[in-house]
Amino acid sequence: MASLLYRVLYLSFTIPVNVQVVVSIAIPVVYGGIIELMQEYLVSGRTADIFDFLANIGGITIGVYSSWLLVKLGFDRYYVKELS
Repeated sequence: MASLLYRVLYLSFTIPVNVQVVVSIAIPVVYGGIIELMQEYLVSGRTADIFDFLANIGGITIGVYSSWLLVKLGFDRYYVKELS
């Protein structure tokens, strides 16, 4: 989700890169936190786990960083042509 969000924000050329990265990380982290809280309070037999939440943050960070790296290395040229 974070990687796709970064790609969508990247295609919007009016948003600065640092804002793209922060938003691409913040939205999925909040979403993951809400899911963990829902598991704790709304689902019987399931509990929230801080390590699951930390694993989500790690995956989000890796996804956004890999998308940023692909853009930085110039791989976005090929995909932008295909999408337009």
